[in-house]
Amino acid sequence: SESNIGQINRTLDFIKNEITKINQKNVGVYGIAFKPGTDDIRGSAMLYIIKKMIDDGFEVKSYDPLIKKEQMENIRNSYRDMIYDPLLSPLIKESNFKNMIDALESTLNPLDSVLECPVILVNTKIPPEILGRLGKEQVILDVQGLITPDCLHDLKAKYLRLW
Repeated sequence: SESNIGQINRTLDFIKNEITKINQKNVGVYGIAFKPGTDDIRGSAMLYIIKKMIDDGFEVKSYDPLIKKEQMENIRNSYRDMIYDPLLSPLIKESNFKNMIDALESTLNPLDSVLECPVILVNTKIPPEILGRLGKEQVILDVQGLITPDCLHDLKAKYLRLW
């Protein structure tokens, strides 16, 4: 819907704005799937956001607890029959999901590589012990408002929430 697309574009603007402020090009993404607890990326706004950030010259490294490189072939196949994605098709215009999946696959990295990025987008539940590994020179952008206040006590990184 129009409001979803507006929200995705606002998210993208917010992310780019924050990253540009600290003069960085490297961005980590923790969580790609459409919703926590699944490896289904159909309809995931992060697909679009990752592709747009790469197109805009950002260096993106992504990690999802449930998505591994070996699964990318299955994920590709699940898209083969689905030309239209109700959420993303209006954003992509040409509905070329293959490009987005290729972009995503190129960003997949081990967790440690993602946690080294100066800016980390959090798009799924993240264990407090992982948050605790981030340093004070890093910025966390909580894309979904999933990080609970009790996780923020020991947080050294700068925390920004989108909504």
